[in-house]
Parts: sequence; structure tokens; C-alpha cells
Amino acid sequence: MLHLDVSPYEEAFQTNLKDWSMGGPKAGGYSRLGPPIDIKGSFCLSYARRCSISVEDGLAKNKKQVLDWHVAYLCHPTWDALYIQEYLLSRFDEIEAANRASRFLALHVSIRTNGFRDQFPVYVADVSALDLGFRYFRFDGCHRLASAYVLGLAAVPAYLFKLKEYPAHV
Repeated sequence: MLHLDVSPYEEAFQTNLKDWSMGGPKAGGYSRLGPPIDIKGSFCLSYARRCSISVEDGLAKNKKQVLDWHVAYLCHPTWDALYIQEYLLSRFDEIEAANRASRFLALHVSIRTNGFRDQFPVYVADVSALDLGFRYFRFDGCHRLASAYVLGLAAVPAYLFKLKEYPAHV
């Protein structure tokens, strides 16, 4: 087990979990597609361990969306790509969208040139017990996984977080 202070990761996990429980898309730059997921109970991160996860497992939460937006953009980086038109421009103005798209391409070039760096793992929580249709709830690392997918990598380094259920309030 990795002795890692999970508190810096908790906010990103909770925000992502809340977004997924709502379904979407919704107004105001919220572009996640699909129905709400029913998460019974309240969870927090309890501990993490370093491991490798398969790219397929890392993408399973929303693979079609990542393929349609992120992967398609990496294969054909044009301004009219869905990644920019549906994903970035629903959240940011044109300048910020262009900056983020540029950084995404630079990340991909870096991974292609230097490999996937262990010091920047993907963050996933093991949700297999929640029966959501996927094993890992990715809450950081979508761009890295999309790049790994395009490059044909089988696995990537990850922090695998275990969940702890908050006690029910009585």
C-alpha cells in the first residue's frame, strides 16, 4: 500500500463523481453525455496504491466520448474537431480553448517522444463494488489515456484509490 495523503485528490474525485451522478449534457459548459449514474451512498477516498492499469480499463467510464472527442482530435487536430467545438468551446472562450487544445497536442507529442512518465499517473478509484458498468472511475488523466490509446500503449501508471463509504446519517 502506498502511504499517500489522499486529501489533495478528494476534491477532484468528489467533483467528478457529482458531475457523473447528474448525467448530461447540461447548460453552462457541462458536456458529459449520458444518463445519470445512480450512486447509492456517499464515498470518499481512503488510500491509494501505485499500479499499472490497462488503457481500456482507464477509458471504460466514457470510452465512446473519449474516442469521439479526444482521440479523434489527436488523429485530426483541426479547429472544427468535436473536441474543440463540443467539449472546449462549451466551457471556455476561443482563446482559452485554443490554448488548451495546444497543450493537449503538446502533451501527446511529449508522450510519443518520451513515453508515459511515471511521475504523472492516471488517478482512478476502484468502483467495481458499485456495479456501474466499469471497474475504474477515472477522475484525472483523460488526455494522457487518450494519447496512450492513440499510441497503442497497453497500460499506463496509475494511482488506484480505494473508496470508503461515509456512514449513513440517522
